Amino acid sequence: MTRRRAWLLFETMVSLTLLVLAASALATAIDQSSRALERARLRAVALDIARSAVSLIEAGVAEPVSLAGPVDGREVSSERTGQEPASGGWYLAIDTEPTAVPGLTLLEVQAVEAVEGLPRAGGRGGTLRTWLELGERDRRDSYGDADELFDDSARREVW
Repeated sequence: MTRRRAWLLFETMVSLTLLVLAASALATAIDQSSRALERARLRAVALDIARSAVSLIEAGVAEPVSLAGPVDGREVSSERTGQEPASGGWYLAIDTEPTAVPGLTLLEVQAVEAVEGLPRAGGRGGTLRTWLELGERDRRDSYGDADELFDDSARREVW
């Protein structure tokens, strides 16, 4: 009878050990998932800020130089993100460079978490790269019409 009880005790201990290991693995997986979700949320907010900057530049409302630097926390809508802005806010780094296609500029907008208005070292964020036609636009040109820029890019097969 004592052998049977000893075996039952051993089985119980092994079962409890397996249960603890499984619970530990599940807790680790949940923790990793929540961290990945937070990183994805912050990246989405960063890219939303970068898209907003690109839209302002594309519409001619702002120049790239004027938007570079700390982003005012009120500009980050907590209604759209469902969260309050990061405690230190965001910082925009904007770089432009000419492309092989005349008239087009490569615009790179990087939104990074900021601390006291400066980009956080190793801060999370996102980078958005796009081609834009900067400078004065010919008011006679309407959007959607083929123009010299379109013809040149079609010949070069840049896309």
